[in-house]
Parts: sequence; C-alpha cells; structure tokens
Amino acid sequence: EKIALGRQIFITTHSPVLVDTAQGATTWLVDYFDGQTQVARADEFEGVIRDLGARPGDVLFSDRVVFVERRSEKIILEAFARKLGIDLAHVSIIPVRAMGSSPVTLDAAVLSANKVLPTFFILGAEATAQAAQLVDNRSIPKEQVHVWKLGSIDAYYPLDTLREALQAISTRYSFNLNVNKYVQEVQDGKVHPNEIDIGDKVRQLESSWEMTLAMEVAKGLEKSQSEPSTEIRDILLAATSSTG
Repeated sequence: EKIALGRQIFITTHSPVLVDTAQGATTWLVDYFDGQTQVARADEFEGVIRDLGARPGDVLFSDRVVFVERRSEKIILEAFARKLGIDLAHVSIIPVRAMGSSPVTLDAAVLSANKVLPTFFILGAEATAQAAQLVDNRSIPKEQVHVWKLGSIDAYYPLDTLREALQAISTRYSFNLNVNKYVQEVQDGKVHPNEIDIGDKVRQLESSWEMTLAMEVAKGLEKSQSEPSTEIRDILLAATSSTG
C-alpha cells in the first residue's frame, strides 16, 4: 500500500481469499486464449456477484457461469449433473433471485458477466419475455439462454423420486401427508410439485416448501430408476460446454 501511493502496481493472484477481500475496481481477469492475452475488468460483475450473496473468488476462478433463478434450481441442477456424470468442477451456478434480497435484473447480470466469463442462463416460463428481449437486443446469443419447456425445473422431477421426497418430509415433520394423492395430481398435470399445497403445515418447515422439496428430491435423484429427460441432459451439456 505504501509503494502504491507513488506508482501503479499490478498484483496477480490465484487465491480466492485475496480476490474476495480486494476492492472490485482493482480486480481484473487475465486470460490467454488463441495466442492472445485478454484482459477484462471485473468490477461490475463482482458487484453483481456480491449482490447475489456469492463470493467473487468462487466465481471468477470458474470457467463458466450458469445463472438460474432460484437456489432450489441450483440444488436440483447439481443433482441432475451428478446423476448424468456431468462435471461441474469448473462451473459456477448462481441463483439470480438471492434469498432475502432484491432480485438482480437479468440485464445487469448479462451485461456485467459477458465481459468477464462465458455465461449461460436457465430460466422459468415466467421469464420468457425477458429472455426474448435480451436476445432481440443482442445482449446475449440465443444459444446461451434456455427457458424450460415445461415451465419450471420441478416439472422434471422423476415421480419415484418425488414420492420418496414427499414421504421423507411427511415422516420427518410427522405431517401424515397423503403422498399418493399429491403424486397423482402431479402425474395428471394438475399441479407442479412446487405448487403442492400442504396447508398450514408449511409454517413448520425450516425452509420454504420449494427449498424443502428440492433438497429431498436432490438426495434421491442419483438412485432414481428414471432417466433425466433429454432436455435436462442437453441443457446441462450446453451450459457447461467450453464451446457453448
């Protein structure tokens, strides 16, 4: 700090600890690709990361960033990836709608992220118009955005895993849920799993119904007898591919 008073200094680091403690305006991402050195200032993106409750070091040392809408989607996508044998070691999945905070706009995330790291967005049907606008404005290529065809990721929960998850929740909280009824409603297309109404019992949960169910489904996905849908497989591969 004393030397920096009289001259400009560049310090390079591979330490997430140092990146997490540095001021955003002093962080630059340096990459060497195809015979050229590329430099991008990470201040805006780092600000978005912090607003979302993530640590900059965990993201900036990744090869790709996949934005989803909610924390429950991150949990489920990671479980589907394990089931499919897709490596997420160098991929950061970041929920845009952080718990307990105002949602960061898709525009802000796109504009800041695209300058720093390859980015992919996986969104629910309610964000269809926003996704289309981002593509129309050429903020992000169409192939880097996906909207779930069935509306939301919980529509892809395997029924056998959903049944076990509901039973586990019922047993843990002594709810005596009518599991067969709920599974049948989902199978008949009357509701999505996240829309299952357990009445006042939801107040006894440690997390929201969506999160509670996602965590239980994630536990059972790897041993599920059902194969993930082709859409799940294709989107995870596209989102994590170095050429995507």
